[in-house]
Amino acid sequence: IGLSDIADFIVGFGWHRFPQADLTVVDPNDQTKVLATLASNTNIVPISAGLNFYLVRSVLGIYATGDLTYNYISSSLDYKGAGIDLPISKSPTDSRMGFGVGAGLDVPLGLVLLNLEAKYNYLNLIGKDDDEGNKAYLSVGLGVYF
Repeated sequence: IGLSDIADFIVGFGWHRFPQADLTVVDPNDQTKVLATLASNTNIVPISAGLNFYLVRSVLGIYATGDLTYNYISSSLDYKGAGIDLPISKSPTDSRMGFGVGAGLDVPLGLVLLNLEAKYNYLNLIGKDDDEGNKAYLSVGLGVYF
């Protein structure tokens, strides 16, 4: 939503999946026979609201971005087989408040607008347990707007 010539209000959501480990289950009677391969993953769904501040908005749009995020965090155990991963269990979930800061580029091409954005995301600014470490990641997004 355009607020002025240099600022837009933005809302969004995403899905980020980070592989943690592969687990191999073998037959106890024949250690060479693999019964299953499982994958442990961390899943993060950020829901965000923030601002894009345009430094340049002419032929190209170059902007700085900042947002506050509600992060839904879960872990899953997936069965890996036949080229697809099937979820078989999920652990308890967490939610944390965080933020994101980054920069982006808009390229208008007639009927469409191409967007490239890189953002540093800090997941657990608010709601972190006492023994919980900091959680952060870098995201790069490519978008097409009609």
